[in-house]
Amino acid sequence: MFTSRGIGRQESVIFLDLRIWLLIEWRNALMIISLS
Repeated sequence: MFTSRGIGRQESVIFLDLRIWLLIEWRNALMIISLS
C-alpha cells in the first residue's frame, strides 16, 4: 500500500485525524450503548 519508504506529511496528518475521529466516534457509540 505504501509505495515510498515513508508516507507523506499530509497523508500522516490525515491518518492521525482519522484515528482521532474514530476514537471520538467509538466513545460516543459506547456512551449511547451504555445510556440505552
